[in-house]
Amino acid sequence: MKYQKASLQHVISGWQSISTAMIASLYNRNPDKKYAEKLDYVLKHLRRNG
Repeated sequence: MKYQKASLQHVISGWQSISTAMIASLYNRNPDKKYAEKLDYVLKHLRRNG
């Protein structure tokens, strides 16, 4: 009888694209409708200066 030792492997079963709208919907507990726009503004300035 032959056997093979078991191994534990991790796999990514799904993927979501990261966007400021997705971050705003998951992170923001207080529903600020302009939160995604605020994140876009900050991200634009970080990319330019960063």
